[in-house]
Amino acid sequence: MRVRLRRSRVQPPGPTESANSTYPPCSLSSASTKFPQSPQRMTPGTAGLYEAVVNSTVTHSGDPRLARHVANARVRTDNRGIRIYKEQQHSTRRIDLAVCAIMAHSVAATVDPGLQLYW
Repeated sequence: MRVRLRRSRVQPPGPTESANSTYPPCSLSSASTKFPQSPQRMTPGTAGLYEAVVNSTVTHSGDPRLARHVANARVRTDNRGIRIYKEQQHSTRRIDLAVCAIMAHSVAATVDPGLQLYW
Protein backbone atom coordinates (compact mmCIF):
# COMPACT_ATOMS: atom_id res chain seq x y z
CA MET A 1 0.00 0.00 0.00
CA ARG A 2 1.27 3.43 -0.86
CA VAL A 3 0.07 6.26 1.32
CA ARG A 4 0.28 9.75 -0.15
CA LEU A 5 0.27 12.56 2.39
CA ARG A 6 -1.40 15.71 1.20
CA ARG A 7 -2.24 18.83 3.12
CA SER A 8 -5.30 17.33 4.79
CA ARG A 9 -5.68 13.68 3.82
CA VAL A 10 -4.01 10.32 3.49
CA GLN A 11 -5.11 8.54 0.32
CA PRO A 12 -6.35 4.92 0.58
CA PRO A 13 -5.11 2.38 -1.98
CA GLY A 14 -6.48 2.69 -5.48
CA PRO A 15 -9.55 0.85 -6.80
CA THR A 16 -7.41 -1.61 -8.80
CA GLU A 17 -6.04 -3.24 -5.64
CA SER A 18 -8.02 -6.27 -4.58
CA ALA A 19 -8.77 -7.14 -0.96
CA ASN A 20 -6.47 -10.17 -1.29
CA SER A 21 -3.49 -8.39 -2.86
CA THR A 22 -0.16 -8.18 -1.09
CA TYR A 23 0.63 -4.68 0.13
CA PRO A 24 4.18 -3.28 -0.24
CA PRO A 25 5.69 -1.19 2.59
CA CYS A 26 4.12 2.21 3.23
CA SER A 27 5.88 5.29 1.98
CA LEU A 28 5.00 8.96 2.29
CA SER A 29 4.99 11.23 -0.73
CA SER A 30 7.74 10.49 -3.27
CA ALA A 31 10.40 9.97 -0.63
CA SER A 32 10.27 6.78 1.39
CA THR A 33 10.33 7.08 5.15
CA LYS A 34 11.84 4.15 7.01
CA PHE A 35 9.63 2.90 9.79
CA PRO A 36 10.77 -0.39 11.31
CA GLN A 37 7.97 -2.44 12.84
CA SER A 38 9.75 -2.71 16.15
CA PRO A 39 8.04 -2.34 19.55
CA GLN A 40 9.98 0.91 20.03
CA ARG A 41 8.21 2.44 17.00
CA MET A 42 4.87 0.60 16.95
CA THR A 43 3.99 1.12 20.63
CA PRO A 44 3.93 4.94 20.52
CA GLY A 45 2.43 4.80 17.01
CA THR A 46 -0.44 2.59 18.18
CA ALA A 47 -1.06 4.78 21.21
CA GLY A 48 -0.94 7.91 19.04
CA LEU A 49 -3.48 6.63 16.51
CA TYR A 50 -5.75 5.38 19.30
CA GLU A 51 -5.64 8.81 20.94
CA ALA A 52 -6.36 10.52 17.61
CA VAL A 53 -9.39 8.28 17.01
CA VAL A 54 -10.75 8.84 20.53
CA ASN A 55 -10.25 12.62 20.20
CA SER A 56 -11.77 12.66 16.67
CA THR A 57 -8.68 14.20 15.09
CA VAL A 58 -8.56 11.43 12.48
CA THR A 59 -11.47 10.16 10.42
CA HIS A 60 -12.06 7.14 8.21
CA SER A 61 -13.35 7.28 4.63
CA GLY A 62 -15.29 4.05 5.06
CA ASP A 63 -12.89 2.01 2.90
CA PRO A 64 -14.01 -1.60 3.57
CA ARG A 65 -10.47 -3.01 3.31
CA LEU A 66 -9.12 -0.73 6.03
CA ALA A 67 -12.17 -1.37 8.21
CA ARG A 68 -11.72 -5.14 7.81
CA HIS A 69 -8.00 -5.02 8.65
CA VAL A 70 -8.64 -2.86 11.73
CA ALA A 71 -11.39 -5.25 12.83
CA ASN A 72 -9.00 -8.20 12.40
CA ALA A 73 -6.35 -6.60 14.63
CA ARG A 74 -6.04 -7.58 18.29
CA VAL A 75 -4.56 -5.34 20.97
CA ARG A 76 -1.72 -6.58 23.13
CA THR A 77 -0.59 -4.71 26.21
CA ASP A 78 2.71 -5.58 27.85
CA ASN A 79 5.46 -3.80 29.76
CA ARG A 80 6.33 -1.80 26.59
CA GLY A 81 2.78 -0.53 26.04
CA ILE A 82 0.05 -1.34 23.52
CA ARG A 83 0.50 -2.84 20.05
CA ILE A 84 -1.65 -4.66 17.53
CA TYR A 85 -1.15 -8.20 16.30
CA LYS A 86 -2.96 -10.97 14.42
CA GLU A 87 -5.19 -13.29 16.43
CA GLN A 88 -2.92 -16.20 15.43
CA GLN A 89 0.51 -16.06 13.84
CA HIS A 90 -0.53 -17.86 10.64
CA SER A 91 -4.03 -16.41 10.43
CA THR A 92 -5.28 -15.47 6.96
CA ARG A 93 -7.06 -12.46 8.47
CA ARG A 94 -4.81 -9.61 7.41
CA ILE A 95 -3.95 -6.53 9.48
CA ASP A 96 -1.55 -4.93 6.97
CA LEU A 97 -3.65 -1.82 6.39
CA ALA A 98 -4.12 -1.29 10.13
CA VAL A 99 -0.33 -1.39 10.54
CA CYS A 100 0.06 1.05 7.62
CA ALA A 101 -2.49 3.39 9.21
CA ILE A 102 -0.49 3.37 12.46
CA MET A 103 2.76 3.99 10.60
CA ALA A 104 1.32 6.74 8.38
CA HIS A 105 -0.32 8.51 11.30
CA SER A 106 2.87 8.34 13.35
CA VAL A 107 4.98 9.84 10.58
CA ALA A 108 2.36 12.45 9.67
CA ALA A 109 2.00 13.50 13.32
CA THR A 110 5.76 13.92 13.48
CA VAL A 111 5.84 16.04 10.29
CA ASP A 112 2.88 18.27 11.19
CA PRO A 113 1.49 17.68 14.72
CA GLY A 114 -1.64 19.80 14.06
CA LEU A 115 -2.55 18.01 10.82
CA GLN A 116 -6.05 16.53 10.65
CA LEU A 117 -6.06 13.28 8.71
CA TYR A 118 -8.71 11.63 6.57
CA TRP A 119 -8.41 7.93 5.73
